Amino acid sequence: MKEKGFNTPVAYLFYARPKCMEITFPLIRKLRPRRLYLIADGPKESSDIPLCAKARKLVEESIDWDCQLTKFYAEENMGLADRTVSGLNSVFEREKKVILLEDDNFVDPSFFSFCNALLDRYEHEEHIFHIGGCNFFEKAVPPGTKEDYLFSAKPAAWGFATWKRAWKHMDLRMEDWDSEDKASFLREWCISPKHANGIREVFDQHCMNQNPWAWSYAWTYACWANDALSIIPKVNLVSNIGFGPDATNTTMSANDWTGIPESRGSLEEIRHPDSISRNFAYDKKSYYLERGTPLRRLKQFVKGLLKT
Repeated sequence: MKEKGFNTPVAYLFYARPKCMEITFPLIRKLRPRRLYLIADGPKESSDIPLCAKARKLVEESIDWDCQLTKFYAEENMGLADRTVSGLNSVFEREKKVILLEDDNFVDPSFFSFCNALLDRYEHEEHIFHIGGCNFFEKAVPPGTKEDYLFSAKPAAWGFATWKRAWKHMDLRMEDWDSEDKASFLREWCISPKHANGIREVFDQHCMNQNPWAWSYAWTYACWANDALSIIPKVNLVSNIGFGPDATNTTMSANDWTGIPESRGSLEEIRHPDSISRNFAYDKKSYYLERGTPLRRLKQFVKGLLKT
């Protein structure tokens, strides 16, 4: 009898956090994808060598089902941004679509069926680039929304799926940014002039950095430059368990950022929107929720001054 498995390819991105992986990789093991890609960065320093080796061994020894396994292991440290982009570039030399999880993405099992269904549904829709599993702000979903997902300008990077046709536009260095009419470009996508100024500053800093620390800014730009939207589930399907000193970008305490979902939900059945259009009401409310109240912003400002 032929062994059952999950047909959509899955990529697992990890580094040197075996404790996180002991929680997150069993979800993939239970799924049993027929095509599995392991993407791992190399050690930053000598003290990381045993942890990197332990992480790779943990994953490989957990694969107890029949699958086509492909490993993209870096011998030297590339950094999270370069390793993510180069890893997915390699995956898309072989595949037309993929679901990606990082080692700290703890997902509800329905995340996989959600991504799988929407990868099929929007396979040829050029204005959809990204299927996210995380909803940072469920409170921003407009009351009375019956559909189980919406279309947003902002791609949520914790657990996502995409297609080769979309990822081919990804340029980590954002080489086209300097030639943009930046004010006009950002006006189309941002909630307010203040929002546009903040995004412009982040994009400019990203481009000036010879070694970008995050790939999500470049991916956001790729989506916007191609007039493409992202899918956000109505309920959050992903928790990030990687906050702390061992993280690459999320080294702060979970209590230091309000954009961390408090819990995971589930989407067993998916009700689809009647049409494809940006849910501006969601984007606007989520932006202001992320900024927080004036009192909270003042406290953060004062806290920042005390740290300098």
